[in-house]
Order: sequence, then C-alpha cells, then structure tokens
Amino acid sequence: MQKLGRKEESRKWFEDWFGEERDNPDCIDSYLWFLLGEEDINGARKLIEEAIPIDMVCNMDNQMLFYRAAAFYETIKETENSKMYRDKAEDFHKKFLENPLLFSDDSEDYVFFRCKSR
Repeated sequence: MQKLGRKEESRKWFEDWFGEERDNPDCIDSYLWFLLGEEDINGARKLIEEAIPIDMVCNMDNQMLFYRAAAFYETIKETENSKMYRDKAEDFHKKFLENPLLFSDDSEDYVFFRCKSR
C-alpha cells in the first residue's frame, strides 16, 4: 500500500496491527520499517521508546529489534543510544553462540535434533 501512494491507509493498518499485537516482534519491526520509510523520525522514536525500551531483555525473538533500534539511533547521530542497543544485541548473540541450549524452549529436543543430524 505504501508504494502505491496509499500512505495514510498504510499508517492506519500498522497502527491497528500494533494496537492488537504490541508484543509481536514482526509487527514492531514492520511498523518501524514503515515509519522510517516515511521519514517519520518522531514516530519511529516513539515506537522504539514504547515497544523496545532499553531495559527490555534481548532474546532470540526480539534481537532484530535491537539491531533496528541501533541503526535508527545511528542514523540520527545518537551514538550513545545506538551503542546501548547494539551492545545488548551483540551480548545476547555472543551468549547464544557460547551455549545455545540455554536459549532453547525445549533443550532435550534441541539436543536430540542436533545429535540426530550429525
């Protein structure tokens, strides 16, 4: 819709989706992508502050949001905020690589799958 010039309709669609699924990382990421495409810096900042607060725990489901927030803050020259988000995402990634079983919903199945696939 956005590429077809239906920007207000697109904005309303994202606002409605976010209203229904505030905790959905795909929703947040897509809505943020839309806002950045519209160059709505204030809207993007508000969404980040509301949906991706810096005290949020970074995990497998939302890691992409931390990178998106870092890129946003880097673009607007807020390097301290960018660094905080990037550091959280990279810290999670490092811990995951060190011990992926800690982040599995069902570690027994995960071990079984890994052993069977070798």
